[in-house]
Amino acid sequence: MIYNRFNRWAKRERWCAIFQALAKPGKDAVVLSLDSTSIKAHRCASGGKGEHNQAIGRSRGGRTTKVHALSDPLCRPGRPASDPGQDADIAAAPDVLALAPTMSALLADKGYDGDNLRAEIAGPGAKPVIPNKSNRVVIHRFNKRAYKGRNVIERCFCRLKDFRRIAT
Repeated sequence: MIYNRFNRWAKRERWCAIFQALAKPGKDAVVLSLDSTSIKAHRCASGGKGEHNQAIGRSRGGRTTKVHALSDPLCRPGRPASDPGQDADIAAAPDVLALAPTMSALLADKGYDGDNLRAEIAGPGAKPVIPNKSNRVVIHRFNKRAYKGRNVIERCFCRLKDFRRIAT
């Protein structure tokens, strides 16, 4: 019964409408945070007959889905995207940022450190606040004080995972 309802909602794109309604930024959404979280899929969640476009992949923890999202300073989620669990964080960043509202800064962790992504963020006039990877040749400066505000995306994911309906 739950499975059938989920499929009906997915086919009618109600999940997209729900996430878009949740993702509408407020007036204060000038500094956004970007991150991803892994969600463990049930052992029976994939592998059915036919061709399916699923975001379930194999990673070290088993079958997982990686959810990427933006968050504003009030911990409201925005612009979610999902990928298989083994994909790198930086691979999904352009898709998430394509739908992002105008921002003055983007806070992200080391998984999003790349020259192309930095250029894409800086193109519209936003400032990337991303720490450097340990193997980076050209070191970029970033504001450590502003980076401390990145915890809003962590709190956002924590809240989403605590809601039973979303977690299920």
